[in-house]
Amino acid sequence: MRNKQQKLAIVISSILVALVGIIVKLVGDTLHPFTFTFYRLFIGTIFLFIVLPLIDQDFYKVRLKDFKLFAISGFFLAASISSFVYAVNLIDVSSAVLITSTYVFFVVLFAFLFLKEKLRHRQVISMILILAGLMILNPLNLAGSFKGVLIAILNAIFHAALLVYMKFAGKNHRSSSIAWSLLFASILLAPSLLIFGTGEIISVIPHMMFVGGVLTAIPYTLLAFGLKDISTDTTAIIQLSITPVSAIIFAAVFLGEKLTEQTIMGGSLIVVGGITLIYSISKFKNFLSAHLHAHHQ
Repeated sequence: MRNKQQKLAIVISSILVALVGIIVKLVGDTLHPFTFTFYRLFIGTIFLFIVLPLIDQDFYKVRLKDFKLFAISGFFLAASISSFVYAVNLIDVSSAVLITSTYVFFVVLFAFLFLKEKLRHRQVISMILILAGLMILNPLNLAGSFKGVLIAILNAIFHAALLVYMKFAGKNHRSSSIAWSLLFASILLAPSLLIFGTGEIISVIPHMMFVGGVLTAIPYTLLAFGLKDISTDTTAIIQLSITPVSAIIFAAVFLGEKLTEQTIMGGSLIVVGGITLIYSISKFKNFLSAHLHAHHQ
């Protein structure tokens, strides 16, 4: 029974995260993407520092040397989440989510280039599937800004760099790791208020409380609960299966985005390629743990 509850927690977490793009579109130009991300992470961090200690009794037991990990991962988190918000501001949610889902491709590529890991035949095939899906999706001709497409690809690269770094650091990624990393990400993004302004924050306070509390703090809390007994590879596959599909459905329902055959075919190849890549590297528990604690856009 408890195992089913934990799987359900992971499913709900994945679905909630898929709503972020919808809120970004609803807020629109009211907030600059970097300002939006700061508010989201700051509010989410406050919630996490209140809730997660109730789940993890060792939440505040961190070593001084761990703060280097938190600071560097915080930088990549800030870059990754900000670039996703920026991309969604420029192109439709469905396309942004599918393009950013190619991060798994870059993870394997970076691990091969920088960590000297071998590429297996199955991994190569999976990477080809992802590239084929991207070509079918044809991001260079998407309606909207070409700049948005490039930023979405940049998001995938930033996210992959975060995961590879966390794997390279070789740390055990407990529930507290993401909270401390989000704290550093918030600190790094704080100057956005001075550079880009506070925006019309009063008019979107309900949106930001929702995205910070419901779409950030709650998903990570549910994830922390789910990871107690559910294997990391199973969790990663659930997330990559549910989040992109849910985001596309939400975009169609709430924003009226059209679901084309091109999107279905290209998106399917990207998701299938990503899942098979995760399955092929499931023995790398450090990578999967990093993936699970950093995947939320």
